[in-house]
Amino acid sequence: MNGSGEDELVKRSSRFDSSDGRISPKTQSEKRAERASAKGGGRRPTGEGGEFLAECYLVERGYEILCRNYVTRRGEIDLIVRKDGVVAFVEVRFRHGFGFGSPVESVTRAKRRKISLAALEYDAANGFSSRGMALRFDILAITDRGGRITFAHLENAFESSVRPFSAAG
Repeated sequence: MNGSGEDELVKRSSRFDSSDGRISPKTQSEKRAERASAKGGGRRPTGEGGEFLAECYLVERGYEILCRNYVTRRGEIDLIVRKDGVVAFVEVRFRHGFGFGSPVESVTRAKRRKISLAALEYDAANGFSSRGMALRFDILAITDRGGRITFAHLENAFESSVRPFSAAG
């Protein structure tokens, strides 16, 4: 597995300093995470809410969103993004702690195959690889541990199980 992992995890926590009553600035992703957590009678974001947080996180880091929730008969891709001449097919995983394993562990071989097949169709329709653009598969893991949201973006998290794809380097 190549790319950033748990060591490079972006950690965010509450920034309220009770000693002087000030709140330090927060990133847009943190503000959106708080709003998403507050929606629905205190429910935490899952599914679409997690994908919304992922999208905000990636945009803040310079990614261009090409497509959201691309669905085919063969599979589905949460986000398709582009940055620096690389198109990334991003699987978003949201978890409340690690009680059922880490978000990354939840992307099974079958799920990777479905993402790969959907990516193959998307590329065939849009011609990124034929124009020399690199393609890769990322996982963006979002974990909520008691209101503390963390993000882990794993670039090149897995290789396609279908051909003609090859990993972007």
